[in-house]
Amino acid sequence: MRHNATMKILAMPVFVGMICFFMISNTYADTIKMAAMNACPYNCDPETDGKKGFMVDIAESIFRDAGHTVVSEVLPFNRAIRGTEDGTYDALGISNPNDSEKLLMPKVPNAMPQGVFLVRKGETWRYKGVDSLKSIKLASFPGATWEEKDVNHYLETTGSPAVQMIYGEDPLEVGIQMLLRERVDACLTEMNTARYYAAKIGLNLDRLMEIRGRLASTPHYISFSPKNPKSATYIRILDQGMKKLRKSGKLADILQKYGMTDWDK
Repeated sequence: MRHNATMKILAMPVFVGMICFFMISNTYADTIKMAAMNACPYNCDPETDGKKGFMVDIAESIFRDAGHTVVSEVLPFNRAIRGTEDGTYDALGISNPNDSEKLLMPKVPNAMPQGVFLVRKGETWRYKGVDSLKSIKLASFPGATWEEKDVNHYLETTGSPAVQMIYGEDPLEVGIQMLLRERVDACLTEMNTARYYAAKIGLNLDRLMEIRGRLASTPHYISFSPKNPKSATYIRILDQGMKKLRKSGKLADILQKYGMTDWDK
């Protein structure tokens, strides 16, 4: 009897320790709600693309290693930003500082997109600053912002039919089709997104179109809600995780699935 009682007493700290361990694990294991958008290969719609996008993959990998779970939902651009700003979502799958003054962003970029002007093969127009845009009909996309603030200003304030803003669930598809059908003269879009879309539908982009101007590459980030008190912690985890992913080669593996290479190499 004494032996059994002693064993029970000795087992108590182990049992209590296990309870404490699971309580701590449950306390610190967060589900991070991420607002994503349909901008493959950065953020993708799993239902139509079969992938989530490499920035979502990056977030899932980093936060999984830290004991957290990322759950993403694809939304239109403006709804995704507003939902992250007001705390409906904890994180936004892709953004840059020009998109919002409220969102909290890490120090280490999670992507490096570049804006390009696409024209039909054989056209002579070339981008030479904002003034050169005034002579053409341009397709662009609401919410898209670029490193060149004068370009952003022109797109936002022109109020002219010369700038055709494309809305809807697949705006890039619409914009490229408008360009091919000669309804616009040029399309301002992101280089990797355009190439990914063209490859997806079997469109030979290099045969049908040319790049006639490039904007500066713009650091983009997985950003976080100012309403969430844990955002600073998430940013620290993400910054440290990006460095580890790059050093280990896992970042290259993630990017390779989307036909991309590390922009920092």
